[in-house]
Amino acid sequence: MNMQTEMKYIQLRLKMGYGIQSDIIHDDAVLHGCSDNIVVMVCAPHDNYPNWLLRMSPAATFDRWSNSCCIEQYFSTWRDLYRYLDDSADDIYRQLFEYMSDEYKYLEAEHHELSEDWLRKSDSIDRMSSYIRDMESEE
Repeated sequence: MNMQTEMKYIQLRLKMGYGIQSDIIHDDAVLHGCSDNIVVMVCAPHDNYPNWLLRMSPAATFDRWSNSCCIEQYFSTWRDLYRYLDDSADDIYRQLFEYMSDEYKYLEAEHHELSEDWLRKSDSIDRMSSYIRDMESEE
């Protein structure tokens, strides 16, 4: 079986099991796709790299692969990758949900820290404004 056919099988598995619409690019060696919930990339073996690569991330928290890779798995064959997608859907969704939850917890903590900083600055500005009003009323 050639790589184009192997990628088509994986593309079909992603569409049927996860609702992911995808395109196969770069001489049939890379698959990029997404659904409302998931972003995915599959790379076929190439130039001295013998393994298939699967990357998945929640669409809501995706920035780019270097920042947003929730699942990164390597497989010896396309059949192993296909079986993983077929057998591990519950685990994949759980990992994506936990990753998204962690991202939101981080954002909430950042927001809280920024809010506290803003309140401190706001309080300082209020005191300064009050001081200026007092100075103006004394004149």
